[in-house]
Amino acid sequence: MNADVEVLIGVREDVLSLPNGAIRTPDEARQLVTALGMDSELLEARVPEESGAEEAAGAGEEPEPEATTTEDGLPTMAALQAMSREERTELVQSLEPAQRQKLFGMFQQIQEQQEKAARADPSRPKDAFVFISDEQGLLTLRPIRIGLSSWEFTEVLGGVEEGDEVFQVPMALVSQTEMLERIRSRTSIPGVSRS
Repeated sequence: MNADVEVLIGVREDVLSLPNGAIRTPDEARQLVTALGMDSELLEARVPEESGAEEAAGAGEEPEPEATTTEDGLPTMAALQAMSREERTELVQSLEPAQRQKLFGMFQQIQEQQEKAARADPSRPKDAFVFISDEQGLLTLRPIRIGLSSWEFTEVLGGVEEGDEVFQVPMALVSQTEMLERIRSRTSIPGVSRS
């Protein structure tokens, strides 16, 4: 006996959408910007939120506390969420084992909160990035807001408009760059080693 089941989370008609391969999460964009040698300040740009989207995005989230560290010297949850991957790595390496264990618990809480929010409202607007060409024809990064997605396409709520040329930059560039860096750091072959 066979059965077909279709789970429908949401429907949007006549929306701008992009192939999933063109859309990068903030972490993926950070890795690609590093691999391509682009200006990391491009990652700080955000699409201005409309009042309705702002309310939807803020639902279920706690307001950011003013303090950036806890009593035991660890960053607050909000401060951790604002850190880049590199900053988190440096922080973990600088901590004692007991503090490191507590920090990993905080990372897990952040991940659980994000997953819970995504399950509660899959259409909640999220920050993402795409690569486009600028006025000089050079590859640059642009922030976007995304909504619903399928296996192939993701709804774009803001940041690009119909007619903008978006490029699919493969994540394989990151692993190639990392491999080249490892080779450079471990070899003394002329022309390959760091100068």
